[in-house]
Amino acid sequence: MDSKHEHERTEHHKTAGFSQNQVLLVLFASLVVGLLIGFIGFKLTAPPASTAYVNTGASSGLSASDQAALQAQIQGVLGPVLSQQGGSLSVNVASSEAPIVNLTATINGSTQSIPAFVYNNQLYIATQGIPLSGNLSSSTSSKPISKSAVPNVQLYVMGYCPFGTQSELSAVPVLQKFGSTVNFTPIFIVTPNASAVTSNVQNFSFSGINGLTQGYDSNGLNYLCWPNGVCINSLHGTDEVFEDAVQSCVLKNYGLNTWYNYTLAVDPAISGLEIAAGGISPPSPGVSNVQDKIIANLTSMLPGIFSSLNINSSVIDKCVLNDAPQMLESNAVQSLSAGVQGSPTWFINGVQFTDYGAQGRTPTIYQQGFCNAMNTPASACNLTFQSPVTATSAAQCSTG
Repeated sequence: MDSKHEHERTEHHKTAGFSQNQVLLVLFASLVVGLLIGFIGFKLTAPPASTAYVNTGASSGLSASDQAALQAQIQGVLGPVLSQQGGSLSVNVASSEAPIVNLTATINGSTQSIPAFVYNNQLYIATQGIPLSGNLSSSTSSKPISKSAVPNVQLYVMGYCPFGTQSELSAVPVLQKFGSTVNFTPIFIVTPNASAVTSNVQNFSFSGINGLTQGYDSNGLNYLCWPNGVCINSLHGTDEVFEDAVQSCVLKNYGLNTWYNYTLAVDPAISGLEIAAGGISPPSPGVSNVQDKIIANLTSMLPGIFSSLNINSSVIDKCVLNDAPQMLESNAVQSLSAGVQGSPTWFINGVQFTDYGAQGRTPTIYQQGFCNAMNTPASACNLTFQSPVTATSAAQCSTG
């Protein structure tokens, strides 16, 4: 693969102290440049009893007292900075999507709403973290993987990422053998921003589906937009977002076993075209790319794949139009809350799994990872899986 466009990235969150000037700079940049991060969020892990924050999921909300405590904390950090500059700040914590934080800042007569979110004791604005006090969440990057009766396994992935498809082709046959002895969930790495698209807006056409549009933001990022106003970006553009939507709908309507077989059917076609092209990179307006070839190839393949898997194409079409935006927004929340910045990223029982050997991401590596997280090894732990003849990659498609 082309190392210029796909590279390995170490997952981490930087924690740094911010001066008042730096805080102001972050807010001012958000106002002037419009660096809005859109619809994103996080999940809280159980905090120490001494804090005012509750154990909650990204969509379960905060109690009124917890909302007030978080609002007061943010106001206490940022309010004085703006006040010294003659500005003002109001803070609102969205109770149903906590703790997505809506900031309204006025600087030099300019007022703008700035979406933000809280993760790992930091308030994030325009991708910059401002440290907060208290214990809102805890990092799991250095923790050992705990054992459980049925391990929870998540794969964070991009539909067109060559390293992601390679990983799926190694892991899915293993997951099929483990069946219900692991609790597996695929999660797609996307970024929503309803107000981002400003140029090169055009219809996004696919057989049976009408009403989607595509375009680029001021930074050259490619978004797929739905009639309800939701716009979503993925690293490799709108064609990748669409594939993520299709896979989400296969999973929603036909279940995990059908998703397994669907990915095993489409991943070789996706990977084959990327290998032939020498790699894949984010799209640019008016430039032909491998993504166009992939979606054209899948367009001709999908009727046969759907038929063989007893998938009704009209069900998928309806789901892509009506349900996919909310499902992908939920995936964005999960990806961000887990600190994921590359495809593929695996978690087992809440801890990132990176135990790849010299052969890279092999079936045996995944088998060992699942078995090591079990209280009692499943029968699939005794199976022998064939490793690839040549080493597979341990690299990622990076969002950073």
